[in-house]
Amino acid sequence: MYEEYLGLINKDYLLEHIRRMTDIAPQRLSGSEEERRIVSYFKEVLESDKVPFTVHEIDAYVSFPGNSNLELISPESRTIPCSTFAQIKPTGEEGIEGQVVYAGQGGLDDYQNLDV
Repeated sequence: MYEEYLGLINKDYLLEHIRRMTDIAPQRLSGSEEERRIVSYFKEVLESDKVPFTVHEIDAYVSFPGNSNLELISPESRTIPCSTFAQIKPTGEEGIEGQVVYAGQGGLDDYQNLDV
């Protein structure tokens, strides 16, 4: 059955959609005007192909992590670039101050006997 459906796929048709998506809205960030343009484009495509569809809009928090640093102030001043986690609130310009505690690889057992 897989081979049967695979044979029905028109690769040129798919490639044209990819090109159009890139032309219409290269980034398509969630909730953006570009995303709305892509949805509109595919509504037209599906309608012209007589494919039933439903567009759902939901309120959701989507995170776009930015740059992050760990600023050490003692015993020496040093900046360490970090990877940010998605779906968290930024600290703001004032940041958060606290003591850095070594916890090995960060597994559950590594936190035994640590006051963190």
